Formats: sequence, C-alpha cells, structure tokens
Amino acid sequence: MFAALVEKTAAEARADRAAWTRDGWARVHEAIADDAAAFVEWARDHRRWRFVVAEAAEAVCAKPAEAAAFVLHGIVEELLEEDEDGGG
Repeated sequence: MFAALVEKTAAEARADRAAWTRDGWARVHEAIADDAAAFVEWARDHRRWRFVVAEAAEAVCAKPAEAAAFVLHGIVEELLEEDEDGGG
C-alpha cells in the first residue's frame, strides 16, 4: 500500500518537476494525512527509508502528520536525485 503511494507520488513529481517544487509539501501532506502514523511505521521498518525517518526525527516535531509528510517528501526527493544521477 505505502510502496504504491511512494511510487505514485514520485511518478507525479517526475512528470511535472515545476509543480513538485511549487506544491510538493502540500501534495505529501494530502497524500498521507489519513495514514500518517502507519506510514511512518512502515518507513521506519523499510530497510532503505528508515534513514529518512531518522532525519525526520531530528527535523520535525512529534506530530505524526508532519513527520509523515517530511518522510514522504524526503523519499521522493531521494528518488528524484537518483533519476538525475542516472541511478533510477
């Protein structure tokens, strides 16, 4: 479920980078709002994304919605960087 959400969000960001730059934070907040705590738990248990969760723990307050948005945004940004580096 969450892997599909990450891929969908990343695909939308890849398709329109300008919109992602402008609206990315709003998009991730909306995408994850209903399942914020569960998403953070999923990402924490994911072997790759747990590092983004660790960054979130240092950067945002403890509200699950903020943490989840930070994590999803960070994951998508990492995937976009991979694309630019030719790794995706």
